Amino acid sequence: MTAALQAPAAPMLDELAARRITNRIRETLQVAVDLLIEAWSGRVWEPLGHGSWEDYLAAEFGDLNFRLPAEPRQERLLTMRQAGMSVRAIKATPGAGSAGTVAGDLKVLRAAGRLDDSGGVTSLDGRRRPGRATSRPTSAPEISPADTVADQAVAWVAAAGARGLTVHELCDRAGWRQGKASAALSRVHRQRRVGVEGRFRGGCTVYVQR
Repeated sequence: MTAALQAPAAPMLDELAARRITNRIRETLQVAVDLLIEAWSGRVWEPLGHGSWEDYLAAEFGDLNFRLPAEPRQERLLTMRQAGMSVRAIKATPGAGSAGTVAGDLKVLRAAGRLDDSGGVTSLDGRRRPGRATSRPTSAPEISPADTVADQAVAWVAAAGARGLTVHELCDRAGWRQGKASAALSRVHRQRRVGVEGRFRGGCTVYVQR
């Protein structure tokens, strides 16, 4: 008998290709989270005849069985919480983990200064509920439309006072993407417009006013 032909194994990716596909996975996960937030905000379960957000997810995506690694999951939870989603709503989404896991991750994000949900969240019934109080609020600086991105970054660092600001905190407060915030902070640091301290918060460098 002739041995069955086997398809040749796919060649192993080189470093550049591996980095590209990893970045694509990250981008795809972020798009999925953005769509979930849009669906939840629009109460997608009602026009489709489901009784609740949990019922909708179970009926439409119950066959999905995956769990995000810790770091990407925290990033997704941060995005969902900033959109006003309650712990119950986040917990129901695929890969988010149990209510205890979600609450624990949110606590870590608050402790790292990356999350301020003191403005409240929206429950599944559509009502606003009080959020967690933050002990270290940072007021928004006065920014002129003529200010460059670098000028704005310096203003946000100055507004943070002695506590300083990390790249993630700048993203949260200014509404910037991480690439934009990282580039801006690196630029103004090279220009000696802000300094860095020998301490980290949430694994990130703390930038302070000079």
